[in-house]
Amino acid sequence: MQQASASAYNPVMTIPVRKPQTKTNPSPASPSPVENDGVEGPLPKGIWLKQQHAHVFLQRLILGAILLLVAVIQGVLAWLVPDYPAWLLPVILTLLVVVFLAGIAYTGAAHRRYGFMLDDLALRIRKGVFWHAETAVPLNRVQHTDITQGPLQRRYGLARLVIHTAGTRHALVNLDGITKNQAHQLRQALSFDHDSGAV
Repeated sequence: MQQASASAYNPVMTIPVRKPQTKTNPSPASPSPVENDGVEGPLPKGIWLKQQHAHVFLQRLILGAILLLVAVIQGVLAWLVPDYPAWLLPVILTLLVVVFLAGIAYTGAAHRRYGFMLDDLALRIRKGVFWHAETAVPLNRVQHTDITQGPLQRRYGLARLVIHTAGTRHALVNLDGITKNQAHQLRQALSFDHDSGAV
């Protein structure tokens, strides 16, 4: 009996085996146009492109900072000057608010109207809120281009493309509110000699 019970008792210890897990690196999200500072990727031709929304934000930010500075100065004057009219400060503050609201509406309308397009012959820029204008910069008239960035533009990944032309009505053309990537691509496209086919 003891031999049978001993043979029946045969405990089996199960050790869990962990399956090797393959690490999969998630595909990084595609960067936004402002974050992409490289020069890779072709710039679409024959399509009207818009300014970046960050450019409108910066315009409104600068306008608000200037108006706020004016309001602070007027408040200090009203506190320091004994003969400062009591009615003047509320009037100035009201005017500043009206100017700020008008500036928001104007920058929004200007952003909706502003656009640029590159084709095989020229760079075309259209702008204007009350008076619409469209400028064509022939590729074979471009002398050289410059890319400039201020501190706030660098913060938001924006740039300005300055185009110097020869023998045209607009000898100096500025293209604001574009990404650094777009500025480099436009600079490369505008420096291409359309007639000789060489850079």
